[in-house]
Amino acid sequence: MESVFSCLKEEIQSHQRIRDRLGDVTKSIQDTIVTTQTDMLRLHRVAARSAESHEIILEIYSELNGLEHAWKDIRAVCGTELERFRHSFRSQVQTIVLTSSFAFWIEERGLITKEQVEKLACFDPIGLDVEDYLIGISGLSKELVGFLFLELKAHE
Repeated sequence: MESVFSCLKEEIQSHQRIRDRLGDVTKSIQDTIVTTQTDMLRLHRVAARSAESHEIILEIYSELNGLEHAWKDIRAVCGTELERFRHSFRSQVQTIVLTSSFAFWIEERGLITKEQVEKLACFDPIGLDVEDYLIGISGLSKELVGFLFLELKAHE
């Protein structure tokens, strides 16, 4: 009986170590998110398709490209159990999809595809789940309403 609980205890401790290591990695991702969301706020305040908006978008894209090492770290921490622990970083992925889709819309006036987001935010090591893509994109409507309201107000 004791051996059964010993195996269970080891598995629980192993999962806790993975969660702790994922917490460390997601903190660095969260730092990038804070920076890009600050840039999104700056985008709300400048005219669309201006030189300044283009500069801000380039900053956002640069920050998102820098996430590749974090995704590789997540892949290394989770190993073959990536899907089991995906919930630990799901909200960060969805926020990154939202940020990239908003910047893309300002620049291109179109919807960013899942493949474009994967490339932009370097999701290759972990892949971009369709559900995370769709939830991230769904937040775009709220951002666009706020942006368009400010654009209309600026033209009055």
